[in-house]
Amino acid sequence: NATEVIESRYPKRIEIRYLRDVSLPDVKKAWEYQFKDSVPENFDGIKTSIELLNSWQAAIREGDTHRFDIYPNEVRFAINGEEK
Repeated sequence: NATEVIESRYPKRIEIRYLRDVSLPDVKKAWEYQFKDSVPENFDGIKTSIELLNSWQAAIREGDTHRFDIYPNEVRFAINGEEK
């Protein structure tokens, strides 16, 4: 059950491996769009976090990875294995 997994207090990892290049402006637009679409009722409350995420971004090259390690009290983010 997806809801049980999402709501569990166990650590989770999401890793994205990119299959094509993406320009920096497109990366930033995509993050904002996806968060706004996923959590419209909370978007204003996470906008600062999205701005921080975007400040770490660079243009994506094919094969790059983004990793989110999700813990009960924090989220760690890495680009190509380098934690931010």
